[in-house]
Amino acid sequence: KFQNNTIEFNNIRGRIISIVDDEKTARDVISDTDGAINHKFHHKLQRSQNHNLQIPACSSDSLPSSSKIRYTLVTQLSEDRLWMLSQHCNLWDGPISAAVQSDLSPLSLIEILESEELLRLLFEKESLTGHFDGRSHVSEILKLFYKAMKVNQLTIETLSKRDFKDNEYPVNVLRNIALRNVATSHVMYVDIDFWPSDTLYHILNLPSVKKQWKNDSKTVLVIPSFQICWSIEACIEENDFKLQMPHNADEIISWMKQKNDEHHVSVFDPSNRGGHGSTPYGMWIKMREGEIMDLKCIKSNRYEPYMAFHLCDDIPPFQECFKGYGKNKMTQVMHMRRTGYKFKVLGGGFITHFPHDESKSRLLWNEGQDIRDNENGSDEERNIDWTTYKRGQVDQLFAEFKKWIENEVPDNSRTKLCSDAATDDFRLWVN
Repeated sequence: KFQNNTIEFNNIRGRIISIVDDEKTARDVISDTDGAINHKFHHKLQRSQNHNLQIPACSSDSLPSSSKIRYTLVTQLSEDRLWMLSQHCNLWDGPISAAVQSDLSPLSLIEILESEELLRLLFEKESLTGHFDGRSHVSEILKLFYKAMKVNQLTIETLSKRDFKDNEYPVNVLRNIALRNVATSHVMYVDIDFWPSDTLYHILNLPSVKKQWKNDSKTVLVIPSFQICWSIEACIEENDFKLQMPHNADEIISWMKQKNDEHHVSVFDPSNRGGHGSTPYGMWIKMREGEIMDLKCIKSNRYEPYMAFHLCDDIPPFQECFKGYGKNKMTQVMHMRRTGYKFKVLGGGFITHFPHDESKSRLLWNEGQDIRDNENGSDEERNIDWTTYKRGQVDQLFAEFKKWIENEVPDNSRTKLCSDAATDDFRLWVN
């Protein structure tokens, strides 16, 4: 039910997937190719009729020699963050695979990316529907950050917006699409609002780093994540819109030490200790560029770092039943740890979060929090069914995933939970 063509435009490879028959939606086709429509969760990245690349087996014999190791930056995005893709193309010297939720063709998206004026028009259009990050700061953001793209490195695939609810952003569907389009041996996954340091690609290609993959197809390199401020409004107020993103480790370490009105750098999302708290930032600051250190243990099941890893057929997928905000990435990390991936930390390289307004998915996730914070009486006394809220629904799905992984996936973990790891179950809105 798909028309599937490959286009060539200034050496750009893009795959057009457009619906030509309303009898099946994109979601239906994806489910069909999974081969297990009735199963919520999957052990491996599912093959699709729209992707011809063969993912190699996960074995030491299949590992490429150091000289043949190549990295693809993998990401996903919506139209309102399209401008950020130009940043990744300028910060990353290798190929990029991007999945975009859009009813435009990849060719149209490329044309927009190549024109600052077309990007501006798209931003203005998106701001009217409340999608735009930065809303009234279109000109300032583009003036500071827009750069002409290196167009010969980009693969784009689109997924129609028509097949998903407006607040049910199919984040994991897009992540898996982008993974399936990878033609290199290794990937570096980031969300579009996390920008790689200028040096990350170079560091990953150091001979000493490439040797880490030689004998272990299940090595994961954790890349530390930082933030420059909580929101774009806070950055503008504090910096008078002299918004800056750090370029290298020396610079970001210097900014963290300054802690003045100009720089408010910190580890990413310090209020969510489970999310990135297992990454040893204090030790990373002292590590040499390209140095690699084992992560001794993980402090929380909510750990969700950004990572580089070998792409092979045993790679746990992003579970596509998780849509919108919440627990969509941490579940893949749990799955990788359970199946024996060894987590290590890479010195020198890092990524930085670009501040933005809360998405529709996040706003939906926040609904009910004010009621939840009111501790007058039990849930039964207040007659509250938390699964009527998005967060309760996601927590229920997470509880099912946790039960599935404990029952269906043998525990071959090499990087284990710390002995004093937080259970985090008390945070769930369901029993």
